Amino acid sequence: MKNDIIKEQRKDIRDNFLNNFFLPLRQQYEKDINKYRAIFPIKETDISEQLAEVKNIFAFKETIS
Repeated sequence: MKNDIIKEQRKDIRDNFLNNFFLPLRQQYEKDINKYRAIFPIKETDISEQLAEVKNIFAFKETIS
C-alpha cells in the first residue's frame, strides 16, 4: 500500500516534468533546429577520433591540473 503511494507520487513527478518542462523544451528546440545547425555547423563527418594528450602538474603530492 505504501509502495503504491510512493510509485504514484514518483509517476506524478515524472509526468509533470515531462509534460511541463522537457517536452515543451524539446518541441521548441526541434522547431528551431535549422537555427541551431547554422550556429553550430560542424557535421559528424567532420569529426575524427584523436587521442587526447593529458598533462598533470603535481605540487606537494596533489594534482593542480
